[in-house]
Amino acid sequence: MMRLNATDLGPAKPMSSLVYGAIQLAALLCGAVQLHLDAGYDNLLSVGCVVLSTLACVSYLRRSGCMDDAPVSSFAILGFLITTLLGALLAKTLEGAPISADLKTPVMTFTVLSGALMGTMALHWVYRHLQSIVNWRNAVASRVLAPAGLYRAPPPGQLWAMTLFGLYAVLINRGVAFGDVGGKFISGFTYLAWLPFLAPIFKARGEPAYQNLGMHWVYLSAYAVVLALAGLALNARVIIFSGAMVVMLLALFETMRGRFRVGRWTWLKATLALCLVAGGVSVGADLATAMVIVRQKTETLSPKQKVKETYDTFLDRNAIALYRDEKEAERLAVTYDEIYVRNAILARFTETKFHDNALNCATNYRDADRADLAQATIDKIYTILPTPLMKAIDPKLDKDKLAYSFGDYLCNIKDGVTLGGYRTGSIFAHAYALFDDVGWLVLLALFLLKFFTLDLYSLRNKDGIYVVSPVLMLTVWFNFIGAYSGDSLVQYLDSLTRMFVQQIGLYLLLCYLLRHFMALWAPTPVSDHVATRRSPSWLQITSRRALASIRAIRRPHWRRS
Repeated sequence: MMRLNATDLGPAKPMSSLVYGAIQLAALLCGAVQLHLDAGYDNLLSVGCVVLSTLACVSYLRRSGCMDDAPVSSFAILGFLITTLLGALLAKTLEGAPISADLKTPVMTFTVLSGALMGTMALHWVYRHLQSIVNWRNAVASRVLAPAGLYRAPPPGQLWAMTLFGLYAVLINRGVAFGDVGGKFISGFTYLAWLPFLAPIFKARGEPAYQNLGMHWVYLSAYAVVLALAGLALNARVIIFSGAMVVMLLALFETMRGRFRVGRWTWLKATLALCLVAGGVSVGADLATAMVIVRQKTETLSPKQKVKETYDTFLDRNAIALYRDEKEAERLAVTYDEIYVRNAILARFTETKFHDNALNCATNYRDADRADLAQATIDKIYTILPTPLMKAIDPKLDKDKLAYSFGDYLCNIKDGVTLGGYRTGSIFAHAYALFDDVGWLVLLALFLLKFFTLDLYSLRNKDGIYVVSPVLMLTVWFNFIGAYSGDSLVQYLDSLTRMFVQQIGLYLLLCYLLRHFMALWAPTPVSDHVATRRSPSWLQITSRRALASIRAIRRPHWRRS
């Protein structure tokens, strides 16, 4: 009998096909479990919307080639699916609760979100086939952003220098006063604090300076401990978990692009990864709850005491369980709440409750309410501008009086909630409340512009593969959960204009300054092949002379007489 070699079986299957299949299988299994939990009308329609949308979205990502020619905007579509629909299905199934539970209008919410996902995919297909937009995007990326160095990985020394600057911005960010222009400028570099976590990604994509990480793993481990202690001392969960989130999402992003192949140990590695993720979600949820408990008395504790108190609370299972029971009792006693998924880590991947609250409030708006909402929207758009420019346009505007979210504003009329609580709203609810049935036209224009700006973070190289900018890698978490959603239209405009320009501009500015600063200590080139070096010290001169003298000693040649 003839035996088959490994080469006879064809090329190895990309790991992305396994991920796509796992997503579809998980949606179908969770849908079946949901029908067993609650076969009622609301839950049946909700589950149907989620399962059908998941199957359609995975088919589009898998078969249309969008992950090859528009990887960043396509990955954001997957994020939109997970954070609005699929995440709710998985989390509520793991809790053993119907997906329609804890929602005020589940059928409307899941119908709107499913329709928004379908519309986004259709618009994305049109965007990818508009050759004029694609050519313009590639021209801006190759002729403007690439020469500026947006897509280059910073050298290791420059990477750590930028990291220290980002860490400093993180430490002072929580103490920046309102109106402090200098403090706001420095706080714009906070995302650089997680730059060292990109080193393994740089190695995977073949960056020459990162092929031999060596001591970088030691430095990275020590730096992760520093970040964890800083997060505990400042009682800031984002400092602790952001690094892990960035690495996990980037690994998923590269997998979905087909960069990894199925090997002999793929299933074992996948099983270990799932176990680590499951354990991390459980431990992370307890740690996040412990930090919330300690946050209630942070004003009387020193940073050292905060670390100790958080550690003690994390070990006290009874205190964590008691706090969760109290929050559940409070949720049942109020008319407005934002609790949908009980696990604090999984809740970060589930935005469904925010859309449900906002859509429920937006359906009660009248014409007079829309006029007030339109004026509030215009005033909030002005707050995107720097304060001096805003005052020059309209001296009556005051950012202190406009310190509220549109989640507050939308629910103020319906539920009577007070402004200033910064409740999370919904861009779909804001568009509907403001423009009624034509709000989808506004969203189409904004989403088309979002596709363009997201894909500017990637550049097609000579091999036809898109290289992603380190700026996108560092902000992948924010683009994953909020690229096609958000609190309001104003926040969306802010992300398209000020945040986009600020992130790229500050990154390129810091790279430029550090590159020229470090050039002062590098050899000065005098030709294309020769570089002058610093004069050697007296110790180096002496040792070289001694070594030359030893080499000059010749052994005697013994000859026969």
